[in-house]
Amino acid sequence: MLFFHQTKTFASSNFKLLYEASQAPMFQDELIASVRKLISCFCEYEKIDKDAGINFFLVLQKEAFETPDALNELLGKIAYAAQR
Repeated sequence: MLFFHQTKTFASSNFKLLYEASQAPMFQDELIASVRKLISCFCEYEKIDKDAGINFFLVLQKEAFETPDALNELLGKIAYAAQR
């Protein structure tokens, strides 16, 4: 007897369930802290040097504040910035 495994799709993914249950951040510090924590956890999981993760975060942070458009997005459209 053959058993076929259901193919994982976005519609049936754990990501979608968690994403729909989550709240968009209201403040910039929440978004920035979440990104930093995500990078830190990823580095730990993949056994990537902690300093490399910090440097990557600093590059992203600089990019987020680099242009007036990016800064305005971060200051006024937190939910949009979080998705981007």
